[in-house]
Amino acid sequence: MDAVVRQMRDALLDNDLKILAAVNTRVTLAARLEAYARQNAREGLTPAREEWMLRYLQGANAGPLGDEALRRLYATLVELTRPPEQPGP
Repeated sequence: MDAVVRQMRDALLDNDLKILAAVNTRVTLAARLEAYARQNAREGLTPAREEWMLRYLQGANAGPLGDEALRRLYATLVELTRPPEQPGP
């Protein structure tokens, strides 16, 4: 195997492991926020907050990922890391 290809593949794998760790951290943080919000009669994750966060990320994005791709990525990230609905009292 070409050494450059192997090095780039290793770098991609390392990056993907960091992404996985960050996503798992997001799952934990979202669950903690929702649990706190439920216990304290507060709003947790809301569509308005998610839209604000997307706009913030778009402003912070230096590329090369475009706005539409970022929107799709963020929507998927939110969907995958949203805590499950809790049954009502």
